[in-house]
Formats: sequence, C-alpha cells, structure tokens
Amino acid sequence: MNPAEIYPAIYADPAHPTYGSGLERYREILQPIRAGSTFWRSALDLGCGRGDFVRECHRLGVNAVGWDPWVAFPDDELGWRFINTLPAPPIPFDLVTCVDVLEHCLDEGAAMRLIDLAFAHARFRASFAISDMSDIHRVPGHGDVELHTLRRDLPWWLNLIQTCAISTGFATPQAHRINSDRFLIWADADALTCAGVDMMPLAATP
Repeated sequence: MNPAEIYPAIYADPAHPTYGSGLERYREILQPIRAGSTFWRSALDLGCGRGDFVRECHRLGVNAVGWDPWVAFPDDELGWRFINTLPAPPIPFDLVTCVDVLEHCLDEGAAMRLIDLAFAHARFRASFAISDMSDIHRVPGHGDVELHTLRRDLPWWLNLIQTCAISTGFATPQAHRINSDRFLIWADADALTCAGVDMMPLAATP
C-alpha cells in the first residue's frame, strides 16, 4: 500500500465524505477544555484529517494548528489553523494530539517517528487515540484496502509510547480503553508533574 496514493484518493472520493472527520474521536481529549479549563492555550493535531478538532479548539478559545501527512490543505485554509509543513522543534504546543493515526503507519519505525514528533512538539501533554480493529475501505483505483496496517494491542502500544516518552523527559504514560475498538494513551511532562499543576486528568469512559 502506498499511503501517498491511498489517502488522497479516499479524501477525494464522494463515497467517503466523512472520512477523517468527527469530534467524537476526541471526546476524552476535549473533556478538560469543555469543562472550562484554561490551562491549554495551544494545541497541535498530528494527522488532523478534515480538521474538526482544530476548528473546535478555536471555538473554545484554544489556538490550535492541524497537520496531516496525506492531506494538502488549500491556500485559503493555510496559516494559523492548518499547515502543510511541520515547524522544526522546539516550537512547543501545550497539547499535542494524534488520533486514529498511528495504526495507519506501515511499520513500527514509522510509528516511532510520529510519536517522537508528538513529544518533540509537546510542552505539557501528548495524547494518542489508537484503534486495534480492522478498517477496510474500497478505494477508487485500488479496490478493498486494509487501512489499519499496524494493528497491535494496548500493551504493545503502551510500551512503544513509553519508550519514546521516557527518552524525551515525559512521565510514564497512562492508558484506558475508550470503547471496544479504541484506546487512549497519554503522557505528561515531568516538569509539570513536579510543579504540581492540576491537569484535570482524563476520565475513563464507562
């Protein structure tokens, strides 16, 4: 599978008008902001898809930026909300999110590079939502394609993210399963933990 061909084809296909959209996938991550916390002042969404999270953050008063490796945003959307090229760190964002992206990586090395990017750009927290279920789409010109090319269980992902977190000065990640096919893993900066700042920890979904 060539992601540079597959994902642009999906986004352009009228049969998949909602692919890469939907705020429900960010419910737990948005929870503290919607509850009134003013701690998060900036956010970066890695693999932002159609940009729903970025627009919702701006609506809630958070200066958010979206980047996606396979979506090229038109010129009239580029700038303060969406970027086609990531800034070189250190340009920290209070919160970095990576939702339903890692399982689309072709191999462990690609996943680690994306996780490292998240921690390199995060000032306080990096959050990862990952699905461990199959996701087969009919893609124009390619037939039926399994999009979740890196399907692993929660312990495997937790170990990988912990390796990256510890090496970049973040605390040991925490995790919980959101539903039957998705789990959330997040890690906070050690400096924040030492400062005793209340992060309004994410609540587990029943």
